[in-house]
Amino acid sequence: MRPRYLLLAATVALATLVAMQTAFAQPPVGGGVFLPLVGSGGSAPPASPTPVSPTPSPGSAEQIFPSGLAVAAPFNVLQPQPAVAGAAPNAFLPAYRAIADRIRAALLASTAVPITSAVRSLVQGSGGGRANCYGPQLDYANHPGGGSGQLPGGDLGIWLEYEPQLWSDPNNSPSYTQTLGLGTTDAYTLTYGSPGHACSVAQLNGLMRGIEAQSEAALTLAAALVAQAALSGTAVLTDGTPVDLTAAMNSSSGIVFSQATLSRTEEAIYYALVLSTDEQTLTGGGSAAHTYGVTVTLAHEPDSSAPTERYRGLLTYQILDSDYRGGLHCPSSGPPPSPAVPSGSLAYHRSSATDLKVQVRQATFCVSDAAAAFTSEGLALAGWSDNYNAFTANFDPNAAFTETATVSGTLTTDLAGTYAFAWQAGNGDGYSRVFNVGVNDLSPISGESYFGFGRRIQQSSSHSYVLTDTAGVTSTLRPDDAVLAVEGMFCNWAGPSTGGAVRFQPYAQRQFVRLNETSGFFEVPSGGSDIRYAPTDSCLYSATGYNNAVDFWYDRTLNRVRDEVYTDPLAESDNPFGDRGVASVAGAANDADGAFDLMDSVQATTDYGSVVNLLIHGRGYDLPEAP
Repeated sequence: MRPRYLLLAATVALATLVAMQTAFAQPPVGGGVFLPLVGSGGSAPPASPTPVSPTPSPGSAEQIFPSGLAVAAPFNVLQPQPAVAGAAPNAFLPAYRAIADRIRAALLASTAVPITSAVRSLVQGSGGGRANCYGPQLDYANHPGGGSGQLPGGDLGIWLEYEPQLWSDPNNSPSYTQTLGLGTTDAYTLTYGSPGHACSVAQLNGLMRGIEAQSEAALTLAAALVAQAALSGTAVLTDGTPVDLTAAMNSSSGIVFSQATLSRTEEAIYYALVLSTDEQTLTGGGSAAHTYGVTVTLAHEPDSSAPTERYRGLLTYQILDSDYRGGLHCPSSGPPPSPAVPSGSLAYHRSSATDLKVQVRQATFCVSDAAAAFTSEGLALAGWSDNYNAFTANFDPNAAFTETATVSGTLTTDLAGTYAFAWQAGNGDGYSRVFNVGVNDLSPISGESYFGFGRRIQQSSSHSYVLTDTAGVTSTLRPDDAVLAVEGMFCNWAGPSTGGAVRFQPYAQRQFVRLNETSGFFEVPSGGSDIRYAPTDSCLYSATGYNNAVDFWYDRTLNRVRDEVYTDPLAESDNPFGDRGVASVAGAANDADGAFDLMDSVQATTDYGSVVNLLIHGRGYDLPEAP
């Protein structure tokens, strides 16, 4: 259980939100909200409080702030930055480093920190984009489950090996060709715009965009609070007395703060920011009636002997959006736009310079449920409405700052470690979608990504969907810490079913990826992908009940043209995707051409059961731990 003082920041957010709910268009009321003293544990405060004045230098400001903390997708790298001091020529810059540098620049600012862009990112950065190579809409005809139609977007997993930089019509002279099928006689080419990242990288980077933006924005606002204290020469006492920096924060931007306080005890430093703004102020357009009430809190506990290398804490943020446009599953909420409360938390624990654990939880709550949005672990796993995202990472940030006003070139970053990302569209979904990623301690950066389905993000012991292995033993993976594992695959999530068949299959998708330091994209070495399957209950091609005239067809190439037609489902020469007319099993002779190549839970003579996580563990990957 997280120490009680780390829950105080979340308590502040809840109390503030209750006051904010009464009037969306009014500035949030924060006069009665303060950061209380620690109730128990730790050392007693000294008889005479010792002033600690943060200044724009690492010597003091970074002692009361999580120095070097950032959140980024493990394979998110920026183009070569030859101007960065100390960087090798044409070295790629991890986004983690760039984000940490920007936050540190705000912390050490020698002038007022511009915060409008941070607030804009916080209130608008809650989403993530789906890659074109992942979960496309798929036309099909004569499905074994019955009928013809189109599978909706988002349900098909990794469909293409690479993300096209520019999607192109196959007949419009595009520049990239991807071959499907391994043999020379059954090869079929899919042609589209020039290739970008491997699909697992493109999809995870897209999903993480909102999490990266909101975490950076919330940390930047907290850093601005320290900078304002330094600029005004305000001492922060160690007896828990809040320092009121509201006026200073209001003077630095057009954002209206009703509370901006900083306090400190012997155990931790507490931050609280409450502000209000509107769409017109943030974007220069839109409606001034579309308002946002924002609360950001941070409880940060540095190690007294090494405050910049060892620390832990909990950051929370909530946005009361008067005109939410993301869709809601709330009782009597009516169609959007309607009020909602996007919320998030960032728990972190850095035990050494080379060991950092972070967990970001992010979801949208109905207004009526937002007051119970946080627990001592971060964002609650129950009571949410839409779009829960959980990102957990254990890695080596290797962040080493030097005492200099120059930010660039002072931080080195190694992201080797383990990562887990799970997302769930609604709280009624039976499963989550999961990426498990391991990053190697190698240069250039490389690692392995696994995609599949896992347990619901919220505790699911009473839910009808229970994952078991082939012996009928329930999975021992815990869903109550928001660290989710790939446990199987739905190849036919939304398509017609054959009826009675079990759709959840003991498979997973896998991509080994490696940074190409010439192109800047993560590529898949030969044989590095296991992603191909048919959108059927079994994940396999089946022509049961059909003949040569009425065959199962789906638009594998996504070109909206039925050019996958063949005359004999058993003739490889006419079938570009292998023997899809045969209900085959993974690894059988009639799959030798690669028509089906998902990672199977049965490897050689070892049966790992339907809990695919055990197989992934056998390949050297272990789930990260929540901080």
